[in-house]
Amino acid sequence: MQRNSLENKILEKENILVVLPENPKLELLSAVLGFALALERLNKNVRIISDDSYRKYGFLRPPKHISSDIDDYGEIFISIDTKNNIVSELRYEKLDDEIRIYLGSEGAGLKKNSVSAKFLNTPYDLILVFGVDSAGELENFYKKNTDIFEGADV
Repeated sequence: MQRNSLENKILEKENILVVLPENPKLELLSAVLGFALALERLNKNVRIISDDSYRKYGFLRPPKHISSDIDDYGEIFISIDTKNNIVSELRYEKLDDEIRIYLGSEGAGLKKNSVSAKFLNTPYDLILVFGVDSAGELENFYKKNTDIFEGADV
């Protein structure tokens, strides 16, 4: 028996992000949580993005990794526009739970809006989005999280 394309993708991938809409109906919520638990049993690294609506159903068992946003995982690329400024000093300090980067510049200094950070090399191989009723809903989610979608099958 030949498997379908989606099943093959799910079985091939190790790091899977599962996204639920805000305030999902109980049927969708329970089905997706059960699906994610089954993926965990297959030794997949699964992360669910959901609001806290699952908490009002005490009988539902959520997977290990569930949170309300996706902007806290991956490798980060930091870019600093130094146009019209000469960087005179660059140093960093690695603490237990953070890295502090210091840039000294000659002249007027750097502007706050000259610094940007984005995800690079998303840790997800596959992103599954459930409960989207319109292309507009998916588009809004994509626009907010474009860096997470880069390099992943959706």
